[in-house]
Amino acid sequence: MKRVGLLVLFFGVTLSFAQSAKESSDFSYALKLYDQEFYDLAASQFIQFYKNYPSGANTPEARFYAG
Repeated sequence: MKRVGLLVLFFGVTLSFAQSAKESSDFSYALKLYDQEFYDLAASQFIQFYKNYPSGANTPEARFYAG
């Protein structure tokens, strides 16, 4: 039974890390578009970001840039 619990914990942490990496990548992509002055594309990426990650660490910043 202990092994099953450890296995579930391991996969939970692994999936959480993968989600965090994807979230970070998505935000970085939108910010890169903004920095390169592709403002319309960046705005749509920031909007998509905060829809996909409503409680993400960068969500307030994404809302700011989308505006």
